Amino acid sequence: MLWTDIKYQWDQFVLQLTHRFPELDAGDLIGADGSQEVVAVSLAKAHDLTETEALEALDDWRLVEA
Repeated sequence: MLWTDIKYQWDQFVLQLTHRFPELDAGDLIGADGSQEVVAVSLAKAHDLTETEALEALDDWRLVEA
């Protein structure tokens, strides 16, 4: 699935992301409005990752779970 597909169905994926990455705040995700860059920054901060690592984790999630 492409990130653009996720963005168009963002509300459906917020819950999946908070289950996969429990330190993420659902409110932050809702506010991100599907922006991969904003989600990556939030993920990096919440899980003590670099932004590159966060983007890689999001790509892994997208390919496996989304």
